[in-house]
This record gives sequence, structure tokens and C-alpha cells, in this order.
Amino acid sequence: MNAFGVIGGLGPETTSKFYLELTRRFTGKSGYYPQILIDNVSFPKRLEEEIIQKCRNEQKMLPFLLRSVRNLNDGGAGFIVMPCNTLHIFIDKIRQESKIPVLSVIEETVKVVENKGYKKIGLLATSETINSELFSNYFQTVLPDKIEQNRISETVVKILRNQVIEADKRFIREIIEKLIRRGADAIVLGCTDLQFVVNPRDFDVEIIDTLEVLIDSSFKRMIRGDL
Repeated sequence: MNAFGVIGGLGPETTSKFYLELTRRFTGKSGYYPQILIDNVSFPKRLEEEIIQKCRNEQKMLPFLLRSVRNLNDGGAGFIVMPCNTLHIFIDKIRQESKIPVLSVIEETVKVVENKGYKKIGLLATSETINSELFSNYFQTVLPDKIEQNRISETVVKILRNQVIEADKRFIREIIEKLIRRGADAIVLGCTDLQFVVNPRDFDVEIIDTLEVLIDSSFKRMIRGDL
């Protein structure tokens, strides 16, 4: 079996959870530990904040991602994933750079939404993801207002910096409840870091965690041997 490649560090805790959960599932099913290559992307911390909060300088991130893609290709990976929704604004360029398949968390999440028959999705994501319409191109979305959206992006940065307080979790919960009242029949956590501040059991509609979607899709591909 070829190695499984991960463009990692976007952010670190999410990459860690992705690795641990995928390893647990694969080992439980196959009895073997998987061969996983994680290329932890090295880039300026301030650039992360500029992209998430200010929606600017995102093009400066592309060279770091393409270098990671080349590293994983050269390292023997059979396919690649990137556990970050926001940077899927570069998915086409990443696929062009790679000689091996690159799984998209956006596309995999869309499949889940379509298979479940949901028509109106409440979307929580970074402002960059919202503005780029990464999800809205596929299904009808219910979105927070501009002020709420700015605070969501601020909360994502606080998650990455391990600075979240209870008020931040309460705010995210209130936004989800508001989107449900506005007619959302499911909620998509369109940022893989938001799963750290949301408890799906708190709500009457399904919470679709894009990190869990990517873990599930990756696991199925590994078990099938599509590497």
C-alpha cells in the first residue's frame, strides 16, 4: 500500500485529530497501522490571520502549499488530502501541481449533503470561504450577517491560538440556533477547526462536521486500497 499524504498544520490541532482518528479507524479495521505522510506546512503565523480575518494576501500562501504537494508526491504518497476548507480556494492549482489524486473536503461534503437530501444549509466558515462561495456554488446556504461573520472568523483564529473562552462557544451556539430558525435543515461546519467549539448534541438538526467527512472519506479510500 502506498502512503497516505496530508498537507498538515492548517491548524495543528485539527491535523492531529485527523491523524489520530484516521489511524484509530484504520488499525481497528485492518489490524495494521497505516503509513501516513504528514507534510506540516511552514508559513508565517500572521499570514494565517490575514487570510482568515481580513481576506487578503491569500496568494502568498500558495507557494507553501505547492511545496507541500511536491514533498508528498516525492515522498511516495498515493493520494493527498488537506484538512482545511479555506485553502481549497487553491484546489485546482494544487491538483495541477500533483501527479497523484487530491481529495477535496468541499466535494466530499457536498456528496454528504446531496445524499442526505438536505436543501437549505446553514454554513459556518471563515470569511474567505464564504466570500469564495466554495460551498454556495453547490447548494443553497443560510449565512450569518456581516458582523456575525467577522466574529466567527475571529473565533477561528482564537481556536488556532488556544484562546477560546466560554463566551466564544456560546456565540457560535447562538449563531447556529439563529440559522436553524431561519430555515436551515442542517448545519455545515465549513471550517475544520470549528468542531472544537461545537457539540452536535446541542441541536435538533444534523451538524455536518467537514473534518469528520474528510476522515470518513479518507478511511474508506484507504480500506479499498485506492492509493
